[in-house]
Amino acid sequence: WLVSTVSPVKDSDGQPLYSVVISRDVTKRKQAELAVQESEARFRGTFDQAAVGIAHVDADGKWLKVNQRYCDILGYPETELLQMTFREVTHPEDIDYNAECYRRLRAKEITNYAIEKRYIRKDGGLVWVALTVSPVLDPMGETQYYTAVVVDISDRKSAEVELTKAKEEAEAANRTKSEFL
Repeated sequence: WLVSTVSPVKDSDGQPLYSVVISRDVTKRKQAELAVQESEARFRGTFDQAAVGIAHVDADGKWLKVNQRYCDILGYPETELLQMTFREVTHPEDIDYNAECYRRLRAKEITNYAIEKRYIRKDGGLVWVALTVSPVLDPMGETQYYTAVVVDISDRKSAEVELTKAKEEAEAANRTKSEFL
């Protein structure tokens, strides 16, 4: 790869006599640019096609970037989510604990956190998620933003409720049987 500058040399009447060409080898720079482009394309593909919800969040909890799976889990289009914070869609009973974990992460008291919490979907329904949040650091060790990864665990939570209900019913039946005997 070359970058060339061509300058015409003219005679006293302004007629071109010849041209001076100065070329610089920019192969290494071009290879580095292509490597960055390939790396960014791989990252974008991983981010966009992940089977889990992935978001970048600023220090105030506002979403900076979300993938389609995150949008699907919450039921919001990307344009709406990018105008919101995680607090706006977190179930009221879960917000204090989530906010405290986020505060501790921002204060560097912890290096990451993983919790189970409920989001309120755009349609008003609840979705249980396993949420993991970690900082993304610059070369100086300062936080640029936070990465949040969410997995929909609603089916598991429903199964746990059903299992607990069945256990309680079995225990009640056992007590009734014992009382009868």
